Amino acid sequence: MCVAEYILRMLYLGAMKEFEGNKTSIDTISYDSLPYSYVSTLHHRFGEKVFNPNLQDDATEKLLKLRESWRKQGSIAVFSSGVFDMLHMDHMAYLLHVKATGAALHYKQQEYQKPWNELATERQQEYTNRALGARAIKLIISVDGDKSVTARKGNDPKKNGAPAPVYGWETRAMMIASQSFISPDDDSGNILIPTVDAVTIHGPQDFSDNNVHSSHFNLVSQLQPDIWTVFGESKDILEGVPLRPELDAVAIRCIQDSAGPHYFEDAFIGKMSTTSISNRIKGI
Repeated sequence: MCVAEYILRMLYLGAMKEFEGNKTSIDTISYDSLPYSYVSTLHHRFGEKVFNPNLQDDATEKLLKLRESWRKQGSIAVFSSGVFDMLHMDHMAYLLHVKATGAALHYKQQEYQKPWNELATERQQEYTNRALGARAIKLIISVDGDKSVTARKGNDPKKNGAPAPVYGWETRAMMIASQSFISPDDDSGNILIPTVDAVTIHGPQDFSDNNVHSSHFNLVSQLQPDIWTVFGESKDILEGVPLRPELDAVAIRCIQDSAGPHYFEDAFIGKMSTTSISNRIKGI
């Protein structure tokens, strides 16, 4: 063996010995002592934004007080609803899109001379960033109750036998309540803003009044949001609006549906949806 080979071999054996000495054995692992209940308490603080009159007698009263406090602050309140089962990337982006629809009305209330519709798209987006960063827009989401989802979607052939909903109402509501986004005014990326500011429930099967959309109308009539935003495929909800004079003051926005991907396209699923996720799990 030449000198160079001998030196290399000694270096190799030395490195291996050091590695062996640094290996972690099962006996050296320390186990965390924080109880699950403590972590659960931290996480469930999102529940402070959840208002369900079926579980809390004063839930609606508390939500209405919160809505009134936003009005006094001059904030824009946007309302929308949905099932939000098996929460995915498009759900998350849709919630932020809904919140952003409040920027135009916020701009109008500032009484700028130039109308919103005459602003260049870039200027509209810049103003939306400022309004979102200032937390001047609040979002209320009503999540469909379990019975209602089962009644409307439980036998949908597109779901190929998957249960509807997969998650119970409380799980869906808590996942919605926990959503946040990075402030568009923060270059560091360290400031998070809640996407959803309050979560509640609507029926109709979960309430005594079993009219198809009555719980929607009753809820919006009470809350009097500045804007009621609906997704294109759900605009049938609005069919009864002309029959409700108390809803005349509520501006309505519709986010148009489209055939292709919306906000996010998955490498395996493509256009995101709860049904497509369920079908992939089942290998369909």
